[in-house]
Amino acid sequence: MSIKIKSEKLREIREMKKLSRKDVASEIGWNEDRIVNIEEGRSGQTTQTVKYVEQLCDYYSLNKNDVINYDWKDVTFVVMGAGKGGTGKTTTTAEVIYHLSKKYKVLAIDGDPQGNLSKMLGFHEIKKHNLYSLLTYNENEIGDLNLNNFIHKSRLGNVDAITFHTSMYAADKILNQRFVPMGIFKKVKECIVEQGNYDYVVIDTSPQVTTYTMGLYAMSDKFYIPLDLAPFTIDSLPTFLETLNGVKLIKSSMWPNEEFKISGIIKTKADMRQLISKEVSNYIDNSLPFPVISEIIPRTTFIEQAQYSSLFMEEFDAKESSAIKLIKAYEKIAKEVAK
Repeated sequence: MSIKIKSEKLREIREMKKLSRKDVASEIGWNEDRIVNIEEGRSGQTTQTVKYVEQLCDYYSLNKNDVINYDWKDVTFVVMGAGKGGTGKTTTTAEVIYHLSKKYKVLAIDGDPQGNLSKMLGFHEIKKHNLYSLLTYNENEIGDLNLNNFIHKSRLGNVDAITFHTSMYAADKILNQRFVPMGIFKKVKECIVEQGNYDYVVIDTSPQVTTYTMGLYAMSDKFYIPLDLAPFTIDSLPTFLETLNGVKLIKSSMWPNEEFKISGIIKTKADMRQLISKEVSNYIDNSLPFPVISEIIPRTTFIEQAQYSSLFMEEFDAKESSAIKLIKAYEKIAKEVAK
């Protein structure tokens, strides 16, 4: 958490009032260089700079909160993705959000048309402003996008959400017809970073890798692959990993100074008494060139019982033995994500 000063806002106000930097400096009794440094963001975010900016706000009759974000958060974008269904991706996403929200402010984005994450967060009906309407926003008006119209308060106090739509796959047709198909993803991320309202943005994605899914992948600062310890998981990996090479190109075109990389593999639905779970686990540990989170999510019917009630596991039952094991496992994974 830190303080963020909108330096350009001060310059815009001064120019709107048709004042020169020399005029303002003379009126306040400052050296003109101080005005230059503040407006061009060269004076840093020190306590003394904040006092100077507050003084400028008083001079311009501005609300200080319009220029200074006293609670600005350096956001991290976390994306969960997998090339097949049933890997425990949405469950992992939901539980990571739940545990992160105990300490951090989180924005959840539900990119899966099934909407299970949205439902866990209390959105059982499709909101008018949702991820589909956001991604298909008029390309010619993206510069004036007000992202707050698409963000909804969830039933968890520290979590907001951009919710699902059942027609998400139809977004691909619109995106592919655009002059800059991925422009909306760049704009959304820039808006969230600029606002500084969230510590984490956690994104659930569809098992189908489409244009919009790849755009969500490219937004990631941390990308995790939940893999269930089942035979078809290994079969699906080569194609999925090849797809991720395309995401690297997309990300480098949008953010040339950033690199798309896999932050970790999360093993889910494990029954280590079974030979197949052991074999798939060994394959992940020894044959994939990616970090593997040490905590393994066990296979249990408790997860389905909690989700049937649209509750997170700790809400459903925090005392039953299998519940305790699961809750602790996801809590540890959330801590890994937050490192």
